[in-house]
Amino acid sequence: MPLEDPPPLPRPYQNITGQPYNSETPYLFCVESSDPNSDEILSYGYQHWPYRSHLKSSARTCDLCRLIHEEFLMNTNSVPHDDEYNFFITRRDNHQQGFLVWTQGDRPGVIWRVGAFSCCIDTSDVWSMRTPESGDITARRTAKNWVDTCVNNHGGLCGPPNGQQQDPLLPTRVLDIGPLPTSSVTPTPVKLLKVKQYQRGEYATLSYSWGTVNDSYKTTKLNVNDYMNKKIDIHVPIPKTIADAIEITRFMGIPYLWVDAYCIIQNDPKDFNREGPKMLEYYGNSRVTITASASSDAQRGTFHRRVLPNYTRFEYLSINGRQGTVFVTALDPDKENIQRKHLLFDDDPITTRGWTLQERILSTRNIIYSTHQMYYECNRHFLSEDGVSIDGRYLSTNRNTKDLRLFPTIGTQDRRSQWDILVALYSARDLTDPNQNKFLAISGLAKRFGQFFSSDKYYAGLWKKRFIEQLFWTTDTPSNPLVGPSAWLSDWPPPFSNYRAPSWSWACLDSGVQSLNPDGWIYRAQKYATFQPPTLVPPDPSNYTDDGAYYSQIGFAQVIINAPMVPIKFIGVSTQDGQVLNWAHSDDPNQVISFPFETRFDYEFAYSELQNMSIYALALGRDPELNRDGINSINYLCLLVTRANGGDVNGNEAYRRMGTIWLNELRMQDRAISYMDKSQYKDITLV
Repeated sequence: MPLEDPPPLPRPYQNITGQPYNSETPYLFCVESSDPNSDEILSYGYQHWPYRSHLKSSARTCDLCRLIHEEFLMNTNSVPHDDEYNFFITRRDNHQQGFLVWTQGDRPGVIWRVGAFSCCIDTSDVWSMRTPESGDITARRTAKNWVDTCVNNHGGLCGPPNGQQQDPLLPTRVLDIGPLPTSSVTPTPVKLLKVKQYQRGEYATLSYSWGTVNDSYKTTKLNVNDYMNKKIDIHVPIPKTIADAIEITRFMGIPYLWVDAYCIIQNDPKDFNREGPKMLEYYGNSRVTITASASSDAQRGTFHRRVLPNYTRFEYLSINGRQGTVFVTALDPDKENIQRKHLLFDDDPITTRGWTLQERILSTRNIIYSTHQMYYECNRHFLSEDGVSIDGRYLSTNRNTKDLRLFPTIGTQDRRSQWDILVALYSARDLTDPNQNKFLAISGLAKRFGQFFSSDKYYAGLWKKRFIEQLFWTTDTPSNPLVGPSAWLSDWPPPFSNYRAPSWSWACLDSGVQSLNPDGWIYRAQKYATFQPPTLVPPDPSNYTDDGAYYSQIGFAQVIINAPMVPIKFIGVSTQDGQVLNWAHSDDPNQVISFPFETRFDYEFAYSELQNMSIYALALGRDPELNRDGINSINYLCLLVTRANGGDVNGNEAYRRMGTIWLNELRMQDRAISYMDKSQYKDITLV
């Protein structure tokens, strides 16, 4: 049976996402024919065995059959087994290396995927196969081959901009790591190199989690001259994650490595503010980014031992004449069916860190050392050691790359929708010092999107051309709507020394937000609100050499909004259908005017606090959909605001955001908001 590129599934079963058999059998995926009127297809692909008993018998002497039988038993656990199973082999999606094993399901028109396998042949050339150590020679060769193949063949997508052939400009400082040591060449001491003006060269970058380890290794004003004039000991006290990155960078023949802890003077605010905003250039121009995805801190290492999946090997002669040992590996059935789980790395510690999101997306090439295996990502495709091969790139910032859309977005799927997705991903991540770094750690992406939106302007995480829509972000909905992600700060705005972002920006919170709120209704709504360009003040203009202050840190910000403003009063909670917060017009506390389940607070409140506050609904727009969720309703999409006791930049009256709310047009009766009646509109300053 040829293992290279088996036949595909029959057409009625193609391009259909499988579904788990049931909750007790999550690994057994079922695919139902898209043509229920067609005759049942009884044979397809390569027929393997006509009965389960035959497969079981063959498994005693054939390692491949043993592997298939073991996966069959695991995937069909809790499903009644009879002997009437026909087993068929087809190719994986998109011609990925390996094959799938299928059998008839429990009803006509349904087939079961009972095994997914990768395979590769070791012909003493570079090949892709998981090994116990992600840093061993086999894994290093695989990583180097991925990068070299990309550099040599993907020039149009992964090459330098505008066909530029020379090496990129080096960052301000890099680690000069020297050549790969051999039996005749001793390791060159690692030094911190202060780069000459306009000096060019190839360099790698490292993306990792610092953690809470001893930070005595970091570059400071005290040790920077020693690091440049003497050497850095790569064994003690340098963290293992960085030492591993130096090893793989040397193996790839790249002379320089950029690591933030060494290449930015950590106790020099001016250096930090000068270097921090350069992530777009530093990661975007590097030859490759080494991502220590599975490490929770800098001491854990980039390389680590992996638990290998079930596999077998045997001698094989391919149909095109390749001869060698073939390795067949059982794949994770869940990830095989939902391949976005490969791309998201939800189980890896690095996905909890704020800085690392832009480091991944801005990099042209990534070697990702994940928990279970190593991955490669560039503007052409996404690869793994066990044969995953997906054309395109998730959240690419390259105009010519095929964009992998893992989740449906609302409205036109363009770069602006992509920014909303990035905000949702980034806001849920952690930062050690959010007051200093909330904007800085996404500034590279903001600048990159600023290149896309050449006529647009960036204001504290929002874009001018969608400013009203993006004001309507919401926090991730808790089970209890009164329990917010942050404590309510009665004094607002905070002092300069503790200021991060205005209340109208998602960046003021340390929690995940939904920039599409959460279903994108604001983008389809008739807009009522308008605004004047916001005022932004940097915290210390002397620390900045250009307009990077508006991408990195803000000392104060405010915006004037013109919109209908409705005084409302919190009148209690009804629990018949869950926790529903009820609101009335301040002039008629007996008539509920809010839409159920659509009050979302940015902060945690007690009933007594809400009942004693003067609260207003600032109507940004009108949702025109009459019937939604079975309820006849037209709603006004509003910000919840209250007076800010600190006022605006001049000490005048100002308001602060405290959440979002939907007011129902029918319930408001004669107090319904009119787009044409400008007497209902008011200019307010949000701070």
